[in-house]
Amino acid sequence: MKRVTPSLVVAVMALVVLSGCSTIRNTWKDTRKLYKNYVDVDPSIDLTDEGITDKGLQKLARLFSPVDQRVEMFTRVYYTQDNPPEPEWCAQFMADFPWLSGMAVVNKDGAVRLQEPAVALRTLDFAPLLELEDRLSKRKLVANATSDDMGGLIYVAAPFFENNEYAGIIVSWFEPRAIAEASPSPEELYIIQPEAVLWDGGHPEAAQSLVSVGWPSILKSEVQGEMAIAGTRYVWQSRFLGQMQLLYLVEVPTAVEQKPASEQAAPPASGSPEAGDAEKDAGAAPEGTAEPHTSSDSGVAPAM
Repeated sequence: MKRVTPSLVVAVMALVVLSGCSTIRNTWKDTRKLYKNYVDVDPSIDLTDEGITDKGLQKLARLFSPVDQRVEMFTRVYYTQDNPPEPEWCAQFMADFPWLSGMAVVNKDGAVRLQEPAVALRTLDFAPLLELEDRLSKRKLVANATSDDMGGLIYVAAPFFENNEYAGIIVSWFEPRAIAEASPSPEELYIIQPEAVLWDGGHPEAAQSLVSVGWPSILKSEVQGEMAIAGTRYVWQSRFLGQMQLLYLVEVPTAVEQKPASEQAAPPASGSPEAGDAEKDAGAAPEGTAEPHTSSDSGVAPAM
């Protein structure tokens, strides 16, 4: 009996160890599987995924993104200068952004310290910018837009400080055309304010209709959207330049463009097997009738 008891104990312990090893092995396999599937996942790229599939949004992104990038790069420079700039800094700034019409350093009382070019071709008005002292004293950009017989003019200003006190503005100005021309198709892009047209793309009547849709109420809750005006659909995007809101709009494409004729498949040569098959297929239809074609067969999407 004494010999049997140790043997039974050893057997029981062996069974426990073996069953434990099996459980650990299965748990480890499950853990590796979960890690591989959810943590250390092999990356893959779907080259067929076009991302945004909406044709209107695709067109808007393509036309307005270069314009938005030009404005963004320009405004970033302002945040690097909060002291009264020297003439050399102003000259370099104008060289870095040659599409600017001019710039000036103006005291908060309106006195101009320096201006480049010294004589402006248009009457300049810095007063609306200086009136935004509460925003300027908090080191924020301000902007304003005006219009005269020569067209629109956009002002952008940043504050400068002396003895850590707000002392004036560094202001630049440019024509809306200067940023619109960054677009690959500026004639298809509209740039407006809620109450005024800045760039009409050569379509003044259509542009005027875009500013009469009640933008203040729309912009209370939306920054991007789509609307229909006189039977034409537009997609739009809002952007802030300082405290001033700019709106970029494009007309929504009504159909998918057909491929050029040079890219379409040429008809099979006469006498070839393909030509023979085509003749047989043509003979299957009654004479004088044609097989109907859907819009998907023709490669042209239905009008939106």
